[in-house]
Amino acid sequence: MAKTFLGKILGTKQDNFFPMFNSMIAIVWESADKLNEFLSNPAEIEPKDLYNQVKSLEHQADDIVHQVYDTMGATFVTPFDREDIAKLISKMDDIIDLITATSQKILLYKPTRLPARIKDLSRLILEGCEEIRTAVADLNKLKKNKKVLKAVVMMGEVEKRADDVFHELLSDLFDHETNAMELIKTKKIVETMEMATDRVEDVADVFRT
Repeated sequence: MAKTFLGKILGTKQDNFFPMFNSMIAIVWESADKLNEFLSNPAEIEPKDLYNQVKSLEHQADDIVHQVYDTMGATFVTPFDREDIAKLISKMDDIIDLITATSQKILLYKPTRLPARIKDLSRLILEGCEEIRTAVADLNKLKKNKKVLKAVVMMGEVEKRADDVFHELLSDLFDHETNAMELIKTKKIVETMEMATDRVEDVADVFRT
């Protein structure tokens, strides 16, 4: 019988990839935190400052992605399938890429206002990153297996809640925004944020395989 993703990890003592995973999700989480802080207190942070901070974090994340691939190339026996390693690091990288894209859209589009509930979506991105961080932190600890599995379940719940918020946001937007240009700007920003929550679910799928 084929082992699951978690089973493959827990059956090996090699852990050279785990510090990189932890560093990666710490950076992704920080970018999500900065976006959430901005959308919760938009008057206190300049969009340009948000973008510059998140872009700097994205560069750090890219460096870790390269380290992971370099390590795979130099490692004969990896702690689990190379395909799974690539998927896990890639999906985490996708999250920070989408957070960066969100901050860039806010900077470039200069929306005159953003819906109050957009901060609910940013909180869910942050919550999803927190669940990933929990799962990754205990990935190679057999005694924490239940904690990892619970975090994976919660990732899926975050994505479902984010879908609900996303559709409610769009509905409110089309009902109340009378300026077509502002509607388009906000729609693109919200769609990018929703895609980030989809990537949280993609990370959960890696753990489930």
